[in-house]
Amino acid sequence: MNTNLKYLDDTYANTDEAVVLRIGRDDRGSYIVLNQTIFYPQGGGQPADTGFVQSGQTVMNISFVGFSDGEVLHYVDEEPPVFDMLVGRLCELSVDLPRRLEHAKLHTSGHLIAGIIDKQKGSMRAVKGFHFPEGSYVEFEGKPEGDTDALLVDLQARIDSLIGESPRVLTSMVTHSELKQHCLNIPSQLPQDKPLRIVTIDSLDSVPCGGTHVASLAELEAVSVLKIKSKKGCTKISYRVGKEG
Repeated sequence: MNTNLKYLDDTYANTDEAVVLRIGRDDRGSYIVLNQTIFYPQGGGQPADTGFVQSGQTVMNISFVGFSDGEVLHYVDEEPPVFDMLVGRLCELSVDLPRRLEHAKLHTSGHLIAGIIDKQKGSMRAVKGFHFPEGSYVEFEGKPEGDTDALLVDLQARIDSLIGESPRVLTSMVTHSELKQHCLNIPSQLPQDKPLRIVTIDSLDSVPCGGTHVASLAELEAVSVLKIKSKKGCTKISYRVGKEG
């Protein structure tokens, strides 16, 4: 049975309930599988959520969350004595919301940068994002057509302008056949075991994405382009979110 991915519906929901479907153990450690979850599993360049799951008096810290064959695996720091008896029990879920929102801001900022560059229909096309707190960047196929410093200044100005307009960040669920109606830049390999969702920022192109995002660019406050570096036919644009100081 696949896990219902409730984090797709609401980035800001940090508590919920779920039923334990099964427990398991692998090389990473011990995990539980729930019928539904608000925990984001690491993937798509975004880190996993952390938090805790509580069943009765049993509290389990969730240190990592991963996706496998339609199921979300919630890894626990330590097995409680009742671990083997958890199947079928109702649990309370709690996600570390400040961590979640930091990742959402980073992910939305990556989409903002990619969308601005892709919209220009130039020599660069976004192919990958790394939305971790340390070393965030968007990677593009191709190199800048002109001067890199000029691109950085122009990109920063466009980012500042869009954030100033505070447009909403919209998400919607689509079928695979509907993707081409909404998205110009579609990855060659999309996961077959996850629901398809597209993310749209203002007039920028919609893109398929299963990550968490803020509801409005106003929440970003500021996004700073740190560096643009090209190597072997690819370009990385590094960035930081939030105002300095």
